[in-house]
Amino acid sequence: MNLQYLLKKERANMKKIFRLDNPIYQNITKFVDFLYLSVLILIFSSLIVTIGPAFSAGYYTYNKIFYTEEDRVFHTFWHSFKENLSDTLGVSIVTVLVLAILYLNYQFCEKGLLFFPNFKFFFLILGILLATYFLYYLCLAARFENTVKERLIVTLSSAVLNLPTTLILMVILIIAYFLATIVPITFLLLPGLLVATSHRFCEMVFKFYARG
Repeated sequence: MNLQYLLKKERANMKKIFRLDNPIYQNITKFVDFLYLSVLILIFSSLIVTIGPAFSAGYYTYNKIFYTEEDRVFHTFWHSFKENLSDTLGVSIVTVLVLAILYLNYQFCEKGLLFFPNFKFFFLILGILLATYFLYYLCLAARFENTVKERLIVTLSSAVLNLPTTLILMVILIIAYFLATIVPITFLLLPGLLVATSHRFCEMVFKFYARG
């Protein structure tokens, strides 16, 4: 078979793969966008107290990039980060501080430094509940414009009224924690995975509220 013919055929195949409407090209592009978004969330969470604004911006960007025609990852993320900073930073700081205190108390109980060592389960459960509530709040903040007080109230009522979704978010957080500690290599993808899985279940609740 003619070598020139084979080269032409290969070039034609490559052009098909990299056509904008080709499913393979579209999936590669989506994965790159997903990885880029995950890295952005990590970078903007580096100050710890900015975890809230970064995750909320990540949720907003994920919704725009994968469910609308938007394709500018950084532009969308940065816009949302600035918009949500004032509404989520305060809640983020308080939550991080309380979670740190609960974690320290849990460690003290583990080492027998407190009078009631069995209280470690109380601190553990309280920490998981608070983290789940915080996750719910950030997802809500990314999708709806309300005051901080209104969001806190709506998040609490939504978490109680939609208990199955709340329990799923709780399980997602626990799995994410163990993945980060047991398989550190997944750390780069975890922010994106957390956003994607949270979006999958929270949007079912949010769409119901949007219709109402």
